[in-house]
Amino acid sequence: MDDEISISMPKRTSLVHQCVKSILEYIGKSAMQLGDQLPSHQELASRMGVSVLVVREALQALNALGLVDVRHGQGTFVRGFEEADFLGLLSYGPLGNTSMRDVAEARAMLDLTALEACIANAGPAEITRLEEAVAKMRHPRDPSDSGDYHILFHRELLRCSGNQLLYAIGVPLINTFFALASERNIPPVDPETLRRAEDHSLIVNAIKNRDLAHACEVIDLHMLHMPSRFHFFPFYTEADARSPKGSDRETR
Repeated sequence: MDDEISISMPKRTSLVHQCVKSILEYIGKSAMQLGDQLPSHQELASRMGVSVLVVREALQALNALGLVDVRHGQGTFVRGFEEADFLGLLSYGPLGNTSMRDVAEARAMLDLTALEACIANAGPAEITRLEEAVAKMRHPRDPSDSGDYHILFHRELLRCSGNQLLYAIGVPLINTFFALASERNIPPVDPETLRRAEDHSLIVNAIKNRDLAHACEVIDLHMLHMPSRFHFFPFYTEADARSPKGSDRETR
């Protein structure tokens, strides 16, 4: 009988997740831009038929993802997608213990994936945009802007990969890597490195020449040989493959 069929109670986490999706859908359908203010907690709760507490948790999740900016006493404002990062998530659970080695290695993984995708997919128009990005790095209007141009180059590299999912996932990741590297002073983020455009030109040349064979070496050079010096991706040795990552092998 129907009375004997059990019905799972909706979990609070699922309700919060559904609200996150609804709020993102609202932002998209409303064509909201960077800095636009969302409706109040009370109004969102009324529209979605949930409690204010659930809305607050959903907005906190979006804030942790860098997609909105919750300003106490002022409201909630939209952040630009290209400024989003995952720094808020790194304060939770095991992510709070992320090592510098993990940050650098994950950065190498993303850069190499983007480079190989560009080698396979980038056409003349995409290569031109990358060359323009390098030119801005080489001749910034203000030397203090060189760091911004560095990040912009890597966002453009992801855009030119021809894979929208890689771009959507990669932009917040690259923003997170740069923010963590700056916070923990991990190369290559020092001002002298940021002003160099030569290694970025090598990345563009590898794409123009469809040089997949030397993609790893290009990324290693770009990251000041950190992958090869510390034997992490994509420069594992046979001994590394047999040994777990330990604190004695972390980058310092």
